[in-house]
Amino acid sequence: MNSGFRLLDVLAMRCEEKGISGQILVDGRKRPKYFKCVTGYVVQVNVIIIIIYIIITVITVIVCYFVLATVARIFTD
Repeated sequence: MNSGFRLLDVLAMRCEEKGISGQILVDGRKRPKYFKCVTGYVVQVNVIIIIIYIIITVITVIVCYFVLATVARIFTD
């Protein structure tokens, strides 16, 4: 089995079945054709991590700017 497949993707029929072997049974029977229409999941995207990274980067840039401006003022006076 390819490491790129996730169990939920296979169960929800969101990937090609190339390289996947075996049977998926629902209540002991093969999945009905409408199975994808009555089941599903939403892929979670961890957007919060990206937002936190951006906020930390902006705060770091602002702090560095003020520190450098302060140091520059001390040496120019």
